[in-house]
Amino acid sequence: MFKGLKKSIALSKYTTFKIGGKAKYFFIAKNKEDLIAVLKWVKECNEKIFILGGGSNALFSDKGFNGLVIKLEFDEISVKGDMISAGAGAKISKLLDICLRNSLTGLEWASGIPGITIGGAIRGNAGAFGGCMGDMVKSVETLRCNISNHEIKIFDKKECNFGYRNSIFKKEENHIILAADLRMKKGARKAIEAEIKKILLSRNKNQPLGYPNAGSVFKNVNLPQSFDGAQRERALACRSVMYNGIPCEFKKMGVIPAGWLIEQCGLKGRKRGGAMVSLKHANIIVNYKNAKAKDVLGLMVIIEKEVKKKFGIELEREIEVVA
Repeated sequence: MFKGLKKSIALSKYTTFKIGGKAKYFFIAKNKEDLIAVLKWVKECNEKIFILGGGSNALFSDKGFNGLVIKLEFDEISVKGDMISAGAGAKISKLLDICLRNSLTGLEWASGIPGITIGGAIRGNAGAFGGCMGDMVKSVETLRCNISNHEIKIFDKKECNFGYRNSIFKKEENHIILAADLRMKKGARKAIEAEIKKILLSRNKNQPLGYPNAGSVFKNVNLPQSFDGAQRERALACRSVMYNGIPCEFKKMGVIPAGWLIEQCGLKGRKRGGAMVSLKHANIIVNYKNAKAKDVLGLMVIIEKEVKKKFGIELEREIEVVA
């Protein structure tokens, strides 16, 4: 068996949900060489793979993963002026500390997000409080893993095709993110500290930090796209308080918060097995009592059906369900 490879590892230990069965094989890649070596082994054995970062956006099946889970732990971070080079496995929390020490601003929005890594944040263009990962990316180094020579490719910011909770790396999954160069802005340390404190207070007040969870379950909804044809124009032109049961104030933001839609369906506190729709934030499902993946998935389906029934809107999942 390949050196460093482990068998039958509980995936619940490696996700913020604390849910999931066992991986057939599990490997921690400490560097690029480790990753290339294990990918060559995978090709010979014809096993499917899943690349795991901090496990903050993944829900593994109760049956586990019948293949190889590769956890990336390239966590080197270096700073030169307003530029930062970071490995894909580096935690956002570590990067934020370094930004603060160097009076670099732009990452405050990520304060308090548990587990998330640089690679995961780039892949899903993570964001909050008006900021997102794509804002600061200059370039991304990847390993193209579906060809024999495992080609290294550098994507510039434009090529990353960042969108709302999306990037080219979600569409072209044959590219594994290895590292990134980030362009930050110089700021005042006291102002950065104040913004971090403000965001942490907001998270403590509005998010269920006491229970294992994976953050937002569904993406917010683009307002014009939530209606068809002439409805779009009427919604955007509407000056009354509500339109089709949706506050017109949301048109100013351009989105309808998924949490608001779920809350309006009366689903806060809804339980299934050991999973529950958070009482603090309706777009977060918590593992409050040894939940199974099937419990979370059951709640997700209920939410999707109820929102569709009440508003005619199909929610798009933000968390990744891995079977």
